[in-house]
Amino acid sequence: MTDLPELRTAGPVPAGRFSHALRTAIQASGLTLNRIQYRLRERGFEVSSATLSYWQSGRRRPTRHESILVVRALEEVLRVPAGTLTALLEPPGARRRPGPRPGARVEALWDDPPLANAVAHLSGTWEAGLARLSLHDRYEVGADRRVRRIWHRQVLRAEQDGPDRWVLIFREDSPDDPLPDVRAVWQCRVGSVVVKRQPRLLVGELLFDRVLSRGETIVMEYELGYPGRGALARDSYERKFRFPVREHVMEIVFDPAAIPAHCVQYSVPAGAEGREQARALDIEPSGYVHAVVTDVAPGRCGIRWEWDSVNS
Repeated sequence: MTDLPELRTAGPVPAGRFSHALRTAIQASGLTLNRIQYRLRERGFEVSSATLSYWQSGRRRPTRHESILVVRALEEVLRVPAGTLTALLEPPGARRRPGPRPGARVEALWDDPPLANAVAHLSGTWEAGLARLSLHDRYEVGADRRVRRIWHRQVLRAEQDGPDRWVLIFREDSPDDPLPDVRAVWQCRVGSVVVKRQPRLLVGELLFDRVLSRGETIVMEYELGYPGRGALARDSYERKFRFPVREHVMEIVFDPAAIPAHCVQYSVPAGAEGREQARALDIEPSGYVHAVVTDVAPGRCGIRWEWDSVNS
C-alpha cells in the first residue's frame, strides 16, 4: 500500500466547525449532493451521497486517509481555497484514543484466585480493543443430560485500530469430562487452541478475515462441540462479563426426555455476590427456554435449572 501524506493542523479542532464549513460551501456552490457525488467520481473518488449528507450534518466525520483525500477533492468541486475544509480535520495520526472502558476486575468474576490470574493474563491484551454489542448463546442438552453443542454468535465493534481476533476462554470443572472442539461457523477461522490443565481451561483464537479499523463491526459465529458422549450438563449455564454488553440472548434446548422441573434466569453484578436478581422462566413442552437481557452490566448472567429428583 502506498503511504499517504500526513495532514497537519495547529491543534484540536471543534467537531462542529468542519460540518458547518462543508454545509456552507455546499449551499454556496448550488450543487446537489448527487451532482457533487458525480463530480467526485470523475476525479476517481467513490463516495455515497448519504456519506456526504452525514458529513455536512455532523453525524459522521472523515477520519481515514482515504476520506481526507475525498475532502481535498471536495475543495476543488466546491471551488473553495485548498485547505479550507481539510484544515478543520485532525490528522489521522492525531486522532484521540478512547479512554479505558469501565469494566470489572477479573477477580470480581472468578472466585478461584489461580483461575482469575490465568484469565486476566489471557484476556488483558485483546479484550479492551473490542466491544461486544450483542451476544447470542445456544446451549443444547441431550436425553442423557450431557451437553451436545454450545453455539455462539457475537456482534463486535473495534474500539481502536488493529483487532484481528477474538479469544474464547472456556472452563470445564470436571476432570473426567472431555473438553469441546472449537469450530468456526461464520466470519472467522480457528487459530491456535491451547488446553491448560491447572486450572482446566480451553483457550482458542478465532481469527477475523481482516484487521478491523476503529469503529468497524463484525458479526461472527462459532461453536463448541463435544466428541462422543459429551460433558455432563451441570445445573446452570453462565456467562461472565467484564465489560457492558447491549444485548445478551440465552437459549437452552433440552431434549424432551430430559426437561428440568424448574428454570431460573439470574444476574449478579460484579463484586456483589449478595445482590442476585432472579426470575422464573417457563419451559416449553419441547424443552426450549430462553432469556433476553439488554444493557448488561459487568457481572455474571445465566440460567440455572433443577432436574426432577424422581428421575435423577
